[in-house]
Amino acid sequence: MKAAPIPLLAFYELLLCGPALAGPIADPVQDFLAEERREVNDQLLKVEGDLNGDGKKEVMLSLSHMRNGKAGNIWVIYSPSEGGYTKLTDLISFREDALYVGYVEQLRAPGLVSYWPGGGGKGSLMAYQVEHARLKATKLGEIEPQGKDAGIYDRFFGKIRSASSPQTLAVVAPSMQRSLWRDWLAIGTLGVAGIVALLIALRVIKKRLRPQ
Repeated sequence: MKAAPIPLLAFYELLLCGPALAGPIADPVQDFLAEERREVNDQLLKVEGDLNGDGKKEVMLSLSHMRNGKAGNIWVIYSPSEGGYTKLTDLISFREDALYVGYVEQLRAPGLVSYWPGGGGKGSLMAYQVEHARLKATKLGEIEPQGKDAGIYDRFFGKIRSASSPQTLAVVAPSMQRSLWRDWLAIGTLGVAGIVALLIALRVIKKRLRPQ
């Protein structure tokens, strides 16, 4: 069963990645740092793994400030292609402490598995693969990590987790350029606040003009 679309990630996909690049990218790290704004003491994070079974590793990059709440960091994916890498328009979110990259029995193929926390001590196991330069998400099921499904959780994220954990490449210097997705997020927030304020003002004016 495929996972439902995630609105927040869809918003970031449009603003951070934009349209798919026509030409290959030689250096994913260089491209990523040129596109994304860095903050003070930001850490550059990297995860590698074969997500489509071609024997070549996809590169996933994030900065420590790029968070998606309890779901973890937001990651940009670069997939090996002829002459370099292609940046996927799809983004992915996963936590550093709940990540597995390797062969997934349920998929009978390599992929990335992460844990999405929910309510009541439950959450979802999500698997991700790359197909035709797009990210495919599959829900493996709902589990209780601290309860009856502790063994399943540990199988993916326990002893073997160290091999899949993100690698901290460097603490990067803050950039002077503005972050496109953060700017648009701020504009969107201000726009919603402005509309609410206008509606309240119109209601007050209407009440004052009403015959006593």
